[in-house]
Amino acid sequence: MKALKPQNDYVLVETLKPEEVKTKSGLIMVPDGINTPMQPFGVIHAVGPEITNLKVGQCILYSGHAGLKHTYEGKTLVFLKYHEIVAVVE
Repeated sequence: MKALKPQNDYVLVETLKPEEVKTKSGLIMVPDGINTPMQPFGVIHAVGPEITNLKVGQCILYSGHAGLKHTYEGKTLVFLKYHEIVAVVE
């Protein structure tokens, strides 16, 4: 992922399948729509220089239709603006 560096208040996120999103307490987070084209969960791979409270490796929930979708090295990635992130999954 070294070639893709988000700028300003963008966050680079790799999308996850619903069964891959599990909280520390063991709760599995599953989105409502089974047939949605993009699941709104992801792992942060990089953050822009204006973002101070998110870290690489954190799992997040975001609006499923938000961001700029991109495929890179076989992975589905999304560039999100900071305000499009709904929650951090702990």
